[in-house]
Parts: sequence; structure tokens; C-alpha cells
Amino acid sequence: MPLFRPKRDVEPERWYLLPAMQHGARRKFYQRLAIAILVGLLTAGALAALLYYANQIR
Repeated sequence: MPLFRPKRDVEPERWYLLPAMQHGARRKFYQRLAIAILVGLLTAGALAALLYYANQIR
């Protein structure tokens, strides 16, 4: 009966992960890096096009 069984000590089996040690952290990091680079390139391209067309109007 589980009610009368003594509790087992889980402290020796407990372990902790640092934030960078999570499962799939490297894959998630590279996905976010790729998205950040893509957004940066799109933003830079849009700004360059805006400046180019703004200078062509004059």
C-alpha cells in the first residue's frame, strides 16, 4: 500500500540545469540567430531602398 510506504529520499537524485544547458538550446540559439540576421538584412535593405528613392526624388 503506497500510503504506508516510507518516502524515498529524492535529494541525491536531484540535479539542476543552467539556462544554457537545456535540451535543444544550441538548435534554438542558431534558429534565433538566423532569424535575427534575416530581420537585420531586411531592415537594412528597406532603409537603403528608402534612402535611395528619397534621394532620387530631388
